[in-house]
Amino acid sequence: MTAEPQQTARKSKLVAWLKLGGTLSAFAVLYFVIPFDEVWTGLIRADPLVWLGVFAGYLAGHAFAAAKWRSLIGQPIPYGTALKAHFAGLTANLFLPGVAGGDVVRAGVMMRTGVRKADLILASLVDRLIDTATLLAISAIGITMLGAEAGMHESWLYIATISLAVLGLVVVVMLLPIARAIGSIKARDKVGRLLALLSHALERMSERKLTIFVCVAMSIAIQAAFAMLNAALSASMGGPDSIGLWLFAWPLAKLIATLPISIGGLGVREAGLSGLIAPFTSATALAISASLMWQTIVIAGGLLSTFVQIVLSASRAFKRT
Repeated sequence: MTAEPQQTARKSKLVAWLKLGGTLSAFAVLYFVIPFDEVWTGLIRADPLVWLGVFAGYLAGHAFAAAKWRSLIGQPIPYGTALKAHFAGLTANLFLPGVAGGDVVRAGVMMRTGVRKADLILASLVDRLIDTATLLAISAIGITMLGAEAGMHESWLYIATISLAVLGLVVVVMLLPIARAIGSIKARDKVGRLLALLSHALERMSERKLTIFVCVAMSIAIQAAFAMLNAALSASMGGPDSIGLWLFAWPLAKLIATLPISIGGLGVREAGLSGLIAPFTSATALAISASLMWQTIVIAGGLLSTFVQIVLSASRAFKRT
């Protein structure tokens, strides 16, 4: 092994240990702030039927997410192929925690079908941007609902919500000028090629504005549904069940969890969630229970995806013999 691969391996191990430290640190803080006996009480109070219903909703949400990603690629790809690639990404997220791990794997699976690399890169980038913007918008809607529930009608809440929607609309409408502006940037070597590729890809995407709007609507439906599934889990444990609260807190906690400081956001998500909901409810421990139970949903989804991938691979191998 040469020096460069050895250095890369050491760096990867260091990053893994730092992320483990981040997860353990987050749980350590929670341990001293949140009564963990209440968290455990909530976990054992969970209704198995509710868990199964939430799991089914989680799988359905990702089936729609696969369709959204397929639409952004913009090529005649069979839905079954996109679904397989998307769930392969879920498997990667289970074993390779991180924001980009699943995107890389699902793109790798899709590339075997002959899809252009530029289209896959752009589709994954736009997909990620749409989901991020959607989470912020849903959170803004949630805080507006919380304000209405508390009898508050602060104008800034409505202005912030409308501003996010207008900003997203302007970005979509201005895709072509943005693409040309990027293309006009002078750079050399890899940076120049990357900017040229991005400019060309955005120009092509600017011709599909309707597709982007449809994908935004799908993202809103998926992410809002996930937030409400968390509310259902919480309600089954006797925790906070306010839809407005979960629409506000869960998307922001999910964004916080994407920071590369923990293993798959574990611990950091719960710490972020507890801080966000604390001003609105005293049942913070039960909300943490719901968040941890959601983690079991995510893990179960990854394991199911892994099992399906193994079965499909075995089936193909059997047919070749």
